[in-house]
Amino acid sequence: MDLKTVFESEKAIASFTIYNKGDNPLQLSRVTTSCHCTTVDFVPKFVAPLDSAVIVVEYDKQNPGFFYQNIQVYGNFFESPIDLGIRGFVNR
Repeated sequence: MDLKTVFESEKAIASFTIYNKGDNPLQLSRVTTSCHCTTVDFVPKFVAPLDSAVIVVEYDKQNPGFFYQNIQVYGNFFESPIDLGIRGFVNR
């Protein structure tokens, strides 16, 4: 997800919606990030069929310039983990 230009005084937040398009409950067991500068608002959960869950990611803008952070979502699905990413530019 491209956060575009983010100023140091703003929060760099992204929300990802995970949809369960299957017939069985989807278990989201854990989420990891590529850096301690990225935090995730996530609690392990089951997602009912045809329902969804939101994963909120916040990047701590420690340094000005371009950034890219990788997020992995693990669960009971074939493609586990799913790779998500945020990128942007921190401007003073």
